[in-house]
Amino acid sequence: MFQESFGGFVFQAGVMLQPLLWMWLHGSRVNLPESLKYVFYVAAEFAVFMVWVTGFNMGFYTTTLIIQYCVFTLLTVYLLNVRYCFKEALCLGFLVVFLNSYYWEFPMHFAAVLSGEPVVNIVFQLWRLAPLPFLLSRYRFAPGARYVVEAGVGVSGVVMVARYFLRLGGWWLLPLNRLVCLLLLVKVVAEAGPKLRAKQICIKVYT
Repeated sequence: MFQESFGGFVFQAGVMLQPLLWMWLHGSRVNLPESLKYVFYVAAEFAVFMVWVTGFNMGFYTTTLIIQYCVFTLLTVYLLNVRYCFKEALCLGFLVVFLNSYYWEFPMHFAAVLSGEPVVNIVFQLWRLAPLPFLLSRYRFAPGARYVVEAGVGVSGVVMVARYFLRLGGWWLLPLNRLVCLLLLVKVVAEAGPKLRAKQICIKVYT
């Protein structure tokens, strides 16, 4: 939960508080031109390359974990940009990846509650659900979204059992678990419809 160094604390604080920036930008009048997505893609790829070359890490944010989340964010923004304009895709991309950090671990968090984990740890982890009420208040999700979300929880449950009770798995298992759950969340968000006025949200329409 807490970092060993001040630098690690600042880094973690930035990671945990960044959803506030994307929620604000989502509803703001700030305009991001569609062409800016190419700058974002190049910058994201450069960031991944630099983290890999330098071996950058901070506290329990290992080099591998940072690269994973950089790639996940890049992939999510790219996929959502098929339906939404770049500004919406950018905000939703970061929010969905942040939400996924709790979603894919839900069975483990549930098991931790049953095992008597300290309340402060449970409350701290719940902050990762911050994008959920924001998304629910602004999007109307498809009737089948519930089953897609439940499928992700099921996958994570199977992985948890395989790792902790059957002693199965390898280095690839957790990244794969994260990716599967992320793609399911992306599907749910991509198929959602906006509750806001048309001028407040931009969805790509192809004719």
